[in-house]
Amino acid sequence: MKSLRTAALATLVGIVLAAPTLAAERLLTPEEEGMLQASSTVQGAKLYAAPEWQPGKYKKVLIGAVTVYFADDSKSKEIDPDTLKALSDEMRAVVATSLGRYVEVVTEPGPDVALLNLAIVDLKMKNKKRGLLGYTPVGFVVTSAANATGARLTLAGAKIQSESVDSVSGAVLGMSQVDEIQQLDADKEMTWEDIKLTLRSFADRIVDVRFGAAPAQ
Repeated sequence: MKSLRTAALATLVGIVLAAPTLAAERLLTPEEEGMLQASSTVQGAKLYAAPEWQPGKYKKVLIGAVTVYFADDSKSKEIDPDTLKALSDEMRAVVATSLGRYVEVVTEPGPDVALLNLAIVDLKMKNKKRGLLGYTPVGFVVTSAANATGARLTLAGAKIQSESVDSVSGAVLGMSQVDEIQQLDADKEMTWEDIKLTLRSFADRIVDVRFGAAPAQ
């Protein structure tokens, strides 16, 4: 997490925001994970909010890169770069849609702008599939081929982590973790589509809890 947080103090535009990344560790440190508490309002989530976090202050959010952290025992640790970018764009689009109901989603850091970093951690892939067949890099739009590619990535497990920091100072505002991915079909293998839908459900609920009292005009 330290590299992303340090980057928040500089310039978080261009390739840093456009490209997802792969890493060997985790977004949150063990100490930070220990600060998380089970949410009483968002089932299945663990949350931390800094005492100085003020929903009314941060009316703009910058969505940073999506990082993927493989579990040590993942059978495969390879994802085609084009596939990863398409999946990353879909996840960022899901969060942008949720946030857009209450705050403005921006593309540059600045005063009173919160930077949101996302990560898929403890990712366990069962096998390696062929690359993306089609991708349209226009905003957050991806083709149905990208969705199909994500569905072909069969998984054995994953968690979702996030952190929000002040985009200028880098001060931590909040952290979260979702330990269980909700599967569309429990009788079938987990896919990236399950991760995306779990993220959408979580994002909608947590955004309503944290920003619902002050919708964006």
